[in-house]
Amino acid sequence: MSLSLRVFLGITLVVTLAGLLLFSSFKGQIHPLLQQATEDTLVDTANVLAPVAEADLAGGHIGDGYLAQAVQSLHHRALNAHIWSHTKQLSDLQVYVTDTHGLLLYDSAGAATGQDYSRWNDVYLTLHGHYGSRASRANMADPTSSVLHVAAPLMRDGRLVGVISVSKPVLSLQAFVALAEGKLAQNILLVLLVALLVALLFSWWISLRLRQLVNYADAVSAKRRVSLPPMPAGELKALGLAMESMRTELEGKAYIEHYVQALTHEIKSPLAAIRASAELLEDELPPVVRARFLGNIQQENARAQDLIERLLELARLEQRQTLQEAQLLDIGALWQQVLRAADSRLQQKNLRVLSSIPESLQLRAEGFLLQQALRNLLDNAIAFSPEQSELHFQAQALSGQISLSLRDHGPGIPDYAELRIFERFYSLPRADGSRGSGLGLPFVREIASLHGGSISLRNHPEGGVDAMLTLPV
Repeated sequence: MSLSLRVFLGITLVVTLAGLLLFSSFKGQIHPLLQQATEDTLVDTANVLAPVAEADLAGGHIGDGYLAQAVQSLHHRALNAHIWSHTKQLSDLQVYVTDTHGLLLYDSAGAATGQDYSRWNDVYLTLHGHYGSRASRANMADPTSSVLHVAAPLMRDGRLVGVISVSKPVLSLQAFVALAEGKLAQNILLVLLVALLVALLFSWWISLRLRQLVNYADAVSAKRRVSLPPMPAGELKALGLAMESMRTELEGKAYIEHYVQALTHEIKSPLAAIRASAELLEDELPPVVRARFLGNIQQENARAQDLIERLLELARLEQRQTLQEAQLLDIGALWQQVLRAADSRLQQKNLRVLSSIPESLQLRAEGFLLQQALRNLLDNAIAFSPEQSELHFQAQALSGQISLSLRDHGPGIPDYAELRIFERFYSLPRADGSRGSGLGLPFVREIASLHGGSISLRNHPEGGVDAMLTLPV
């Protein structure tokens, strides 16, 4: 199971449990709260009806006076009241009146007059000067038959003369309880869906960041040039930086080991030649022979120095992951700088360079590196070109890329060397029998890779070698 799925399932479980707990808690509070609100309304109703009952009681018309007529009329009135999504048609309000002894004087429900209600809390507490209310079952075997009663004192000339109680079945609240529970369930379900959507987005975000780190690790393992993807502040960024640090340390150790071995191997040849020439110079030699050996020492020393310098340049380039000073470059102007630097070598072999570059052709690159790449390609072309021949340079834009090609008229690449020309220290013999350092083309390849491009060398059908450097615009 993936980490993102575990995160999503974990958040889903926590949110679901929290939602169920919240629903259970609020559901348990809905009925008591509605009952309290109903009791508050009954208190007002009892005290509104109390003056009417007091007048009827004083006139001896408690059973057929204004109160009895009003309650009877209420029970026969079609209310047609739309309360939220519930429609109320008939009133279920009941009223009864007792005297100071708790004996029943009037009951809208039709109970027999004279019954003793003095022990019911609503009557008992009111007769003793307290707030009186009670909730009693109309049928003891039915828990849904509870009726809420609220009483108010009846006064005459400042003295208590009776009690009026109003009552309402608790069952009448059930429609509102069910409605409130439904609304609560809908709202909690909506909150759960939003929370699950957030959890899904969060798990996707975590998965995306982890995939970026995994892809980065895979690219590093495959020895591809890649930069650490941007990470948000926190543990993910710390993990990315730790991976980058580990990559740098491991690559650095392997890199140093590889280059020490390569340099040791390649430096043996010039050092052996220098040592041999120096040993021969210890003997008495003719001036001409001595001068030749001294020339060999200087030549091999220059070769060793060139080898070390090129190897250091290549090492610095291979350690870079991104461009540092990319800018918009004019290809024509850049190529002219390369030609000016190589002018003496071109004249020495009497070579002519034919250039084809569209006006205002530009690309974004690091100027120094691109110039170094073109110089290396031109040096190779000069080294393998016969005297009094031509070099052809062409630049063109193709599908978001710029192709820079340089063709010489030399002997071409032998079949056995086609797969090795980009190996470090691998070089072919030139026309004069000398060899290069074998680091020029690997240097160009690293520059192309750093710019997101490529370099290829192939034999031209009409002779010579065509070197093509392709870079994104």
